[in-house]
Amino acid sequence: MAVIFCIGLLEFGLRAADTQWERERSLFAEPRERLQYQSLDDGLYRLIPNQSASTSGICFEARPVSTNRQGFRGQKDWPEVGGIALLGDSFVEALQIADGQTLADHLQAATSMPVLNAGLSGLGTIGEFEIWKRFVKQHRPDHVVLFVYLGNDIADNSCALTTSRSPCGRAAQKPQTSVTMNAAAEVSDPANSTSSPAWRTFLRRNLALYALLHDAKIALAGHFADSVGTRWGLYAAEPGPEWETAWALTETTLSDLASDVRASGATFSIVAIPEHMASAPDPASQLKRQAGSAVPPGFDPTRPSRRLMSIADRLGIPALDLMSIFIAYREKHGLPEPYFSFSCDGHWNPLGHVLAAAAVGEFLRPGQGLSAVMSLPPRRILDEETYRRVYE
Repeated sequence: MAVIFCIGLLEFGLRAADTQWERERSLFAEPRERLQYQSLDDGLYRLIPNQSASTSGICFEARPVSTNRQGFRGQKDWPEVGGIALLGDSFVEALQIADGQTLADHLQAATSMPVLNAGLSGLGTIGEFEIWKRFVKQHRPDHVVLFVYLGNDIADNSCALTTSRSPCGRAAQKPQTSVTMNAAAEVSDPANSTSSPAWRTFLRRNLALYALLHDAKIALAGHFADSVGTRWGLYAAEPGPEWETAWALTETTLSDLASDVRASGATFSIVAIPEHMASAPDPASQLKRQAGSAVPPGFDPTRPSRRLMSIADRLGIPALDLMSIFIAYREKHGLPEPYFSFSCDGHWNPLGHVLAAAAVGEFLRPGQGLSAVMSLPPRRILDEETYRRVYE
C-alpha cells in the first residue's frame, strides 16, 4: 500500500509541475491532429494530398503543416516543368516545421526557382529512387538534389537493418508508368515498421512516471552499457557484413538514380546530412548520454560522411557534406544544445533549415549568400520567441 501511495504521489507531482514527462504522456493520451499517409503498391506510401494540420512534440509545435495536390509537403503545387527537386526522408519532409519555414521554402527564396519538395519520412535511397520515378520525373526538373541522412538512410536500404516500412534490399529496375493507391489504407507511422505492445501503450498514455523511468534507463545505460546497438555500428572501424551490404546497396542505387536523373536532362547532386551527435563538440559523450549505447570500437563520427563522399566521387556525382558547415557555425557563435535540432526531437529546428538551405543554395549557385548567413548569430536568424523555445 505504501508503494502504491508513493507512486501515486510522484505521478501527481510530475503532472502538477507540468514536467517534460507529463507533456510526453499527454502527447500519447490525447488525440492529435496530424497529416495522414496513404499506402501505394510495392510497400511504398505518400502523404494524402491537400491536407492541413499541425505537428506537436514535447518541445515544439508547427502550424500549419500542409500538403499539396501532388501529396507532398508544401502549400503550392509543383510546376509542370523545371525547378529544383529535393529527394530525401523526414529531414526534407520537415513535419516539425511550419509552412514557409522549411529547407524547401528557404531554398526557393534564395534561388528564385520553384522547389519540388519530395521528402518523405522513413525512406532510404531505394525508396527515394521510387519516388523520383513515380512522382517527380514527369515534372522534368532542372536540378535534382538527394539528401542522405546518415543516421538511417544507409540502414534503410538493407532489409536486415531497417526499422521502417520503405522498400529495401534492392534497387528497383522496372519502369513505373502508373501508381496504384488505396485510399482506405492509411499508414500511421511509415518510419516505424513495428507497433508497441498494448501494455507499453497503456503505460505511455496513463503514467508520466513511465516516461521518467524510460529516460532514467537510457541515462544509466549510457554510464554502464558495454554493448553497442546495431545502429551505431555505422561509426565503427569495422561495421560488419550487414553494414557492408547496406553500403553496397546504397552505391548501386545512387549509380542507377544518377543515371536516370541525368538521362531526363537534369543535373544530380548529393547532400549529406550529419546525425545530431556527429556535429556536437563531444560526439562520443553525446552518443552515450542520448542513446544509452556503448561507444563502438574505432568510433569516428565523420566515417559515414567520408564514405558517402568517396562513393559520390567514384560515381562522378557532385556532393556536399553539411557537417563542416554546421560545426563551423556552432563554433563561431557558441551555439548551445540542442544545436541544430530540438531538445526532444533529432530533426532540424528552424535554424537548421535556414543554414542547410543557404549551404545548398551556395552549392547549386555560388554567390547565394552562405557567408552572410554564417555571420549572423542565431538570435538574428530566429525571432526571440523561437530562439527561447528551442535553446532556453
